[in-house]
Amino acid sequence: AIDLLKEVGIPAAERRIEALPWVERATVSRSWPGTVQVAVVQRTPVAVVGSGTAAVTVDRDGQALGPASDADLPVVSGDPVAAGEELAAAQRWVVATLADLPSELRSEVAAASATPTGIRLTLTDDIEVRWGDSRQPTAKADAVQVLLEQADRATIATIDVTVPRAATVTRS
Repeated sequence: AIDLLKEVGIPAAERRIEALPWVERATVSRSWPGTVQVAVVQRTPVAVVGSGTAAVTVDRDGQALGPASDADLPVVSGDPVAAGEELAAAQRWVVATLADLPSELRSEVAAASATPTGIRLTLTDDIEVRWGDSRQPTAKADAVQVLLEQADRATIATIDVTVPRAATVTRS
């Protein structure tokens, strides 16, 4: 490793490590006579794009991290990309919204997509949540949680929180 650092230098070594899809940030330091320390901050997967063997996990920025083997994460609609590449803009928007959800709500999301009217979430029990745009995420998440707690979930078809102060429930 010391010979590599002599050849490429510390900044270049950090760039090469950071080029790996799963690496968000890397710090390389050298202590003489022969110690090299590498600290890596890993990207955190928040969603899956695609299905089957083409499925990839992605982080909050929409960067594909690698194959999605047994990932228990929401599935974002659309075409997957290769590891290290960035998703399309609409998919990045959906992924960023998922990343900002409170963990208890995110764990209930099975799928998410961008629609002409905004983001749509599908919960694990097939309740559709019409999220709308990415504004007021805390108010929207709070409204969804309150409606889920107060209503008989088995009777809910959709929850619309596009305007969180006027959230609505449609019964099945």
